[in-house]
Amino acid sequence: RAAANSGKPVYLPPGRYIYRGPGIDHQNPVVVGAGQGSTTVSLGSDSYFIDSDQRWNWLELAGIRFDGGVGHVRNRFPGANVADLHQIHDCAFVGYTGCSISSNSIDHPYWKIKNNIFHGGGYVGTMGIALSGLSDGTTISDNEFLANRVHIKLSDGGNNTYIQNNDFLRFGPPEGLPRIDVWFVPAPSDTNAGGGMVITRCKFGNENLDRSDHRIIY
Repeated sequence: RAAANSGKPVYLPPGRYIYRGPGIDHQNPVVVGAGQGSTTVSLGSDSYFIDSDQRWNWLELAGIRFDGGVGHVRNRFPGANVADLHQIHDCAFVGYTGCSISSNSIDHPYWKIKNNIFHGGGYVGTMGIALSGLSDGTTISDNEFLANRVHIKLSDGGNNTYIQNNDFLRFGPPEGLPRIDVWFVPAPSDTNAGGGMVITRCKFGNENLDRSDHRIIY
């Protein structure tokens, strides 16, 4: 945590790490591992890996497998967070009990979330990705969503967000019903109310599908 707070990129070499402390809190968090098959971080039952109430200039998290925890990337800054790219790629998020990636900002564009695995620790309260506010220019692509109550939740109709080449599956028993693959919360007005949102080339699997589950909700 001290290394990340220095403002310099942090590299985690191959190995297994245990993290029980408060989440990394910096304006420019960059943490990269040697690959999800080589670098593993086990989180405490009430831990987040990156957890901040600051406005981020940029973010990169890559090449790590995470086991356990509540979630992995949480930004609690409520204002506009329009800056550089926020990249999360080539990670495996496994066994979490809350939301893996979340933002509370009213305007937080340019998320680039790709080539990850999202496998929550059950279906009762887990979410893969939840972005509040405007998310223009965000790309969520080439991910495997394997177990969550809600795989993706976006506000403002998912305005100018691209969801492509993802698998939406259900590995495990039918609990926490109904479960939702993609959930768009409508905007309060017709300004920036979902124009440009694209879902394409995704697999909506039938594994352990319950008749009360939903593919896409708006």
